[in-house]
Amino acid sequence: MPISRIDVDSKNRSLDIFDITYFRNQYQITDSFFDSGSVVIDNPYIELLAQNYDFLRQNSVLVDLDRKYIYRPDYLSFDIYKTVNLWHMLLFVNNCFFIEEFKLEKVYIPTMGAVKQVMRNYIKDDINVVQEE
Repeated sequence: MPISRIDVDSKNRSLDIFDITYFRNQYQITDSFFDSGSVVIDNPYIELLAQNYDFLRQNSVLVDLDRKYIYRPDYLSFDIYKTVNLWHMLLFVNNCFFIEEFKLEKVYIPTMGAVKQVMRNYIKDDINVVQEE
């Protein structure tokens, strides 16, 4: 089994524009893990979704959930957005806290335009924070 380093994984995954959980440098290694180092984890993803919940719901299509997607928001994310990285958003928009709750009759699916708008705002806000520092 290959060994994974959080800083390397973070850098590699930050290149995926649709993976907003890794979009910016969230993981910072201050020292070596084995030399009493610390890892700072800042995950703005939940706050981002909470701030945009109403916008995403208003810009969603309500559809019947095909049985093949029960417990598999990642499959639905891939089929709709061509990336599995938005499965968290699908759970959140449908008020599911766990994958096991993703067995609804109908689900809200935010439009790609709405997803892109949230990302544009997130990127703009992130750049403004960096410029202020």
